[in-house]
Order: sequence, then structure tokens, then C-alpha cells
Amino acid sequence: MGDPRPERLRRRARQADRQRDAAASSQLLAQSEQASTPALQALLAAASWRLDQTPRSRAGLLNVLAKPDRAILNAHVHSVAFSPDGTTMATGGFDETVRLWDVGTRRQIGEPLTGHTGPGLSVAFSPDGKTLAAAGDETVRLWDIATRRPLGKPLTGHTDTVGSVAFSPDGTTMATGGFDETVRLWDVGTRRQIGEPLTGHTDLVHSVAFSPDGNTLATASYEAVRLWNVRGRQPSGEPLTGPTHSVESVAFSPDGKTVATAGEGETVQLWDARTRRPIGEPLPGHTDQVESVAFSPDGETLATAGHTNVRLFDVRTRRPLGKPLTAHTETVETLVFSPDGGTLATGSLDETVRLWDVRTRMGRPLTGSTGPVSSVVFGPDGKTLTTAGDEDARSWNAGDRRPLGAPLTAHTETVESLALSPDGRTLATGDSEGTVRLWDVAGRHQIGELRPGHTAPAGSMVFSPDGKTLATGGFDDTVRLWDVAGRRQIGEPLAGPSQSMAFTPDGRTLAVADEGTVRLWDVGSRRPVGEPLADNTGLMDSVAFSPDGRTLATGSRDETVRLWDVATRRPIGTPLV
Repeated sequence: MGDPRPERLRRRARQADRQRDAAASSQLLAQSEQASTPALQALLAAASWRLDQTPRSRAGLLNVLAKPDRAILNAHVHSVAFSPDGTTMATGGFDETVRLWDVGTRRQIGEPLTGHTGPGLSVAFSPDGKTLAAAGDETVRLWDIATRRPLGKPLTGHTDTVGSVAFSPDGTTMATGGFDETVRLWDVGTRRQIGEPLTGHTDLVHSVAFSPDGNTLATASYEAVRLWNVRGRQPSGEPLTGPTHSVESVAFSPDGKTVATAGEGETVQLWDARTRRPIGEPLPGHTDQVESVAFSPDGETLATAGHTNVRLFDVRTRRPLGKPLTAHTETVETLVFSPDGGTLATGSLDETVRLWDVRTRMGRPLTGSTGPVSSVVFGPDGKTLTTAGDEDARSWNAGDRRPLGAPLTAHTETVESLALSPDGRTLATGDSEGTVRLWDVAGRHQIGELRPGHTAPAGSMVFSPDGKTLATGGFDDTVRLWDVAGRRQIGEPLAGPSQSMAFTPDGRTLAVADEGTVRLWDVGSRRPVGEPLADNTGLMDSVAFSPDGRTLATGSRDETVRLWDVATRRPIGTPLV
């Protein structure tokens, strides 16, 4: 046998390197939590994760990413609209372009739509989602969404900038409001103007909106809000008068019974559409000009944009819903709800579009933990959430974000990792001393402690698909398999470090990733399956199996993902980048 000392020295050197990386990672994570901008927070959190991929650094990165997603544009955003199915978003910018975005991936679709010679002041999808109308200069352009090509020549007629555009609910008519103080109706099929312009405003027309039945058009300018009979193209009664000040935005409620207006004077006013009288006093809260208003699809919530924040109001009580949504650093110009009402998109002069979860309002942090949150897991039904980070684990109602019972306490060190059995009945927790505990989720009491435990932090764990076996990985360079029912270790530990683990869907094979390699283990015999999977980077450290168990995906620190044939243990094609 050879001298074992060189190998021990190499292992000690690797351990020293890991300790150094861990210290640097912790420092970066702390700096991320104190960073002044979301972008800097994300950069520091990502650097922390790449340097030392622990549950804590992962949780820090996920916490940053859980904040409202944003699409960074290269110019101020003036207008935003969702497609009817909620999968596509259009934005109009001050760079004279219109951009389409995939809402799911947050990526831009194709090249920007160009042609206007002025800012993209207004964009609107047709009700069938096939056509986009965009206004910015003295014209309106119609675009085919599928091909991203113009539909005919621009619509002309206005003698000054077109500031607003809207489709009727049936998609046959389009209304435009211009800085020439006129409103025009258009036949969408022929792309011809219907009759003479609607006149009466004595200032720039900033906003137009159809009632849900398409019979009434509301138009807003600095001096008044006017309602029009669409078929007769005549005013419907006198202009709305009252505490309006200069009006920037107008919107109908989904049932058509209420009109919301907003503008200067820090006011948002609700109106009875039938009587044209104000409903109560203006909504409180804004301290600067209100740029935009939008009703949720169910009509129960009104969103208002004023300066750098957005407020949500209960329409029935006219009271604010929680605190303002704050993250934009310049004026919020526009906002719109997704068709399902779950997401609110806001566009700002800070050159960003932000997507907000309406229910959570920015993913407000859960309160109650006394330390950093290092691990989070949802229950199988998605209704409960369990978090860990201090010396306990806490469960939450994911709907109302309230704690479920008292914290699970027994650990004397920080809980580093969590795993929930597939049936949601058993919770496993691992702490920084290597102790692993099992808990009855329903009864909220400890079932037992798994002994002998790891001699270093238990950083990763996963249940087998049938919930009968638990795999735990420790910083002591061992992976242990446990019989959950008997709470006993199955055989000797598997040798090797672990950053990430995954069972095949049939539970027969365990993949373990760390230090640039992935090892496959036969769970029954606890023997390696062939040689470790390795690439040229030496940086693989995360794993996941396909649902059929035939393909393994590995994630690497070089920002690539590789697919492997599990049977042959060979790479499939080139890395995904």
C-alpha cells in the first residue's frame, strides 16, 4: 500500500479551501442583504451561491429572486399591456419601439417593433390576442402578433401625437385619443375612420376606455372626463365634474357600473357610470400626481400608480389594501392586471417593468424567524410552507402567510436543511452539527433522532419516492441512507461529499453531486453504478432526474446544464447554456 499521508494532506487542503470559500460566501451574503439596489443584491447573492453552494447561500439567492421579477429595458417605459391569455406582454418605450415579452420566461420575443417616430405612449391587444395596436406619433400602427409584421399602412388622421388607444370588447372598433384634443373611432377590419372625430375636449386627450358592453366610451383629458355613446358618436350626458383636477387616466370596472379617474391633485376618484356622480371622497394615500388606474378582472381591487409607488384599494370599502408596493425608483407611468388577476405589471421611467404577485404584494417576508432562512419546502398540496434557518423549523399557511402552530424546536444549532416526505406526513431536519431529526407534520411533534448522525453539518437530504428511505449528505464527506419507519441507518455510509442528491423515480438509484462529479449509487446494494460522471469543467454540483428516470440533468458552476443517458452514463449532445 502507498503512503496515505499525501491523500490526507490533499483532503485537508480541500477542507481549508472550502472553509475559506464558506467564509467569503457568508460575507457576500451579508453584503447582499444590506445592498441598496435589487440589482446589486442579486449580483452579491449569486456570487455567494457560486462560491459556496450551501442551503443558506441558496436560500439567500432564492430570497432575492423571489422579489418582483423585472424586465430591464433600454429606455423609459410608458405603456404596458397583457395579451388576453396572459402569456404575452407588450411594452411601449421612449426609444420609439414596442417590445413583446414572454411572461413565463420574462424574455423578449424577437426584435423590437419599429416604425414610430415618437415614444410608444400606448399599446393594446385586440380581444382575440391576434393584433396589437401601438400609438406614439401622429399615427396608430396595427401589428400581427404571430408574425410581428405590420398590418397595412399606419392609421392617419390625428394632427398631433396619439396618446391612447383601446379596442372595443368585440374587437371590431378601436378608439384613439390625441393631443389634438380629438377622439377618433376606427373600423378594425377595414382600418378606416368611422365618421367625424369626437370633439369637445379643450385639452390633450390622455386616456380612452370602452365600457364592458362596448356601448360607452370614456375619454379623459386635463380638463374633463367625458362619456360617449359609441353607436351614435354623441356625448352621453354632461362631462364628469367634481374633484377631478387634471385627469391622466380613466378605467371602467368590469361590470361597467363604476369609472375610476386619476390625475393631478393626488386624487383617485370613483364615479357612478349611470348617474355620473362621484362615489364618496377621493381615495387617500397618494402624495403626488397619479398616472394610471386599473381594475382587477373581478372588479374588487383597484390599482393606482403615483410617483414611485403603486397602491391597491378595496373598491367596495374604498380603503387601501396593505402598504404601497415600492421598488420603482422613478415615476410609474402605467399598470395593468393579468387576465387571471394574479399578476400586476407596472412600467416606470426607471426603465423597468415589474411583475407583482397581487396576493402576496411583493412576496412580503414571513415574520417570526429569529435568524436567516436557510431552507424552504412546500407541502405536496402547495397549501403549506415550512422554513428553517435558526434553531427551529416553522410551518406557514401559504395562502394567508400565517404561522401554523408553534415552531418545531429540539435542535440546538442552526437548521441547515429540510426534506418533506412525498405524502407530506414526515419532515426531516438537519442542523449544522450533523443532527437529523424526523417530525410528524400533522401532530407537530418529533418522531425521533437519526443516530449515529453526521459529524459535520447535514447540508442536503432527500426522501425516496415511496417515502421509506431518507438520504442525507453531510460536510463530513459521507452520504447516509436511513430506514424512515425504523429510524435506523441502512448499512455503512456511502463515501464522498454531497451538495445535491436525487433519487430516480423508481427509488432504485441515487445520484450524488459534489466537487465536480456525479456518482450514481445502487440503493439496494449501496454500491457505485459504474464510474462517476464527469465533464471537463469539474464544476458539476446539482442533479435532477427526468420523470421516466432515463435522463439525468446536471447543473454546473460554469452556468451550463448537461443531459446524461442514465443507462450508458454518457452525455446527450452538447451542454445547454
